[in-house]
Amino acid sequence: MIESATSLDQARANAKTRYARMRTEGECAIALGRFYLSLLAGAVWASQSDLSNALAVSKGQVSKSIKAARLPASVRKVFSDERRISFGTADVIDQIARQIGRERLVAHATRLGSRADLSVKEILAALARGSLPDKPRGVRISSRRGEDFIRLYSPHLRKMNRNLPRVEDYIDFAMKMMGYE
Repeated sequence: MIESATSLDQARANAKTRYARMRTEGECAIALGRFYLSLLAGAVWASQSDLSNALAVSKGQVSKSIKAARLPASVRKVFSDERRISFGTADVIDQIARQIGRERLVAHATRLGSRADLSVKEILAALARGSLPDKPRGVRISSRRGEDFIRLYSPHLRKMNRNLPRVEDYIDFAMKMMGYE
């Protein structure tokens, strides 16, 4: 809490300087939100409205940044880098939380861990579902009841045609390893 008018003026001047630097450096939504929250907690400005007027930033921007900063740590961790969480991403996460509940969102995030290997879109889908998206498989094998043959599906089938004897050998080997002689 700021005690004197002079120290309040100094705190506000420092905040404006720091904010200008953050904007120049392109700080992410979460960093801006943490900054705004620290100014409000320190009573540098009394409200989000006062803060937005003093820093010449829209009230919506302040509100969205604070929403992003308040995302649970486990949710932020899934993205592996907070800079991947834009205002739009934070909005989608908020929608997911409203649909499935904050506790389930946190549980899904905890289960996922840090996932730099996934796109933001894949992470959002996984947070909503609670599981990773199915990875497309390179090969799919199927058979029908009563048939003595299998069907092999692969996006590389044309390339495989010239190597079918090797593919047969690999399937034979796999069947022997599984106990089918």
